[in-house]
Amino acid sequence: MKQNYLFSLLLFLFSIYTVKSQIAATYEGVNAGSLSGVPFTFTNTTTVLFATNLDGAGFSAAPISGTTATFQVQANDNWTVTFNQPIPNLRLYCRWLRTTLIEFNQPFTILSSDGTFTNPTGNQLNSTQWANGIIEFTNPITTLSLTYLSGDTQAIVFTFGLTQTLSTDFELSSVTKVRLFPNPSADFIQISGLKENEEYTIYNILGAKIKNGTISENDQIDIRDFTIGLYFLKLRNKSIIKFLKE
Repeated sequence: MKQNYLFSLLLFLFSIYTVKSQIAATYEGVNAGSLSGVPFTFTNTTTVLFATNLDGAGFSAAPISGTTATFQVQANDNWTVTFNQPIPNLRLYCRWLRTTLIEFNQPFTILSSDGTFTNPTGNQLNSTQWANGIIEFTNPITTLSLTYLSGDTQAIVFTFGLTQTLSTDFELSSVTKVRLFPNPSADFIQISGLKENEEYTIYNILGAKIKNGTISENDQIDIRDFTIGLYFLKLRNKSIIKFLKE
């Protein structure tokens, strides 16, 4: 009994640790992308937005991987992004923020910077020199708009990200012999260890339902349409299995 309890506790702690790892957006074409399985689109842009891969080492105050996709705009561009569902704890990683004053339609806090970011009104980001850092929006975000107020007009690079802890509905409550494979997977997943047909639901990192159905031993579940990221498969018996779509 004690051994099972300790194993369950370790699984739960590992689950929380995994969820708290950094999640970055991916971009499609010039005006769309997704964040942890939630699609978004850009509108009201005066210059072209495009995805690019930049050296993450340049984000001294906003460290991200060197292969993380970003989008680039002119500093004086006004743009709006709309997510298909509210995103809690939305972060904006900023690089090459010039001597610029910009305003968002949502309040935020500055999580890190190289000493040049200020937020004079609660939703304005001011930089007195080229800089980088991370800001996090206070409210769940469905529509986020940026307005240029003054300053430099050269290129700025951004990317969206989040750190999200799942609610207690997703805590691992028991040790299970059910296994999901392959993990990670790009196209299909299977479940072994089932004694009978089971109803399942798949959730993304934000707790939104992505897919549901009924599965039997070694049936395949098609995940080809999922965006890259972390997902949770929950069975009717309350077993929960994490898996990665790659």
